Amino acid sequence: MIYRAGLNFDNGDQFFRRVVVHTAWWGPTTDLPSGSTPGVWWDDLCINQPPIAETRRLYRTVFQQGLGHYAGNQATWFDYPGGHNDTNLLHAGANNGVKSLLSFDLSNIPASAIVDEATLQLYYTGRSNGNSLTLGAHRVLAEWVDSQANRVQRQTVVNWTVAGMGSGSDYAATAEATANVTGAGGAWVELNVTNVAQTWVADPAQNHGLVLLQAAASGYVVYDFCSELGWSPCTAAQAPRLTVWYRQ
Repeated sequence: MIYRAGLNFDNGDQFFRRVVVHTAWWGPTTDLPSGSTPGVWWDDLCINQPPIAETRRLYRTVFQQGLGHYAGNQATWFDYPGGHNDTNLLHAGANNGVKSLLSFDLSNIPASAIVDEATLQLYYTGRSNGNSLTLGAHRVLAEWVDSQANRVQRQTVVNWTVAGMGSGSDYAATAEATANVTGAGGAWVELNVTNVAQTWVADPAQNHGLVLLQAAASGYVVYDFCSELGWSPCTAAQAPRLTVWYRQ
């Protein structure tokens, strides 16, 4: 919250000018309006800059298709026959034969920003059977087009290095994050993608999104997640959501 107070010492005195103070509070201070319960204190006009710890998570931006007219979320999925764009659900599993591609445009965050935390949330709707799945999110290493990508090509007449995407060639071998998914569905799955979000913010040219895949499973299974389109059985509020906390 930003508090602005005009300090008029004397409107008729030529030696004084109106001063506007911009102050944000994150921690205890006695300098607040009655009844306020601050978390921390920071004054934009202070001579000494506040400690880094006090400015962590200063800004928060939520990227979700349709939220605040945001339209920068692209997604598709593919299986053994081919690619599937403009679908209500994304999928992962089938002994790693089914993968989903997901990307967010983060270009409205300044390239100089320091990302303190980034969380990807996917709404899990169901599964093909009762087996569990460990979902992996890996950084994609090359550009793809959601309406053209399938298991063979990443865009028209440009193939993946390996059909079905190769580890270390088409996507980073090390996962950015993993999550164990169980149960019948109807819940959010969270993945910490802070490191890759920092990379994307600092250098948007490296932002080719993520591939969601089966890192492990207790047996053959396919898990279903809401796509960015918000189509039934999902709603717009259940579209993939990337929340980024950062400072400058």
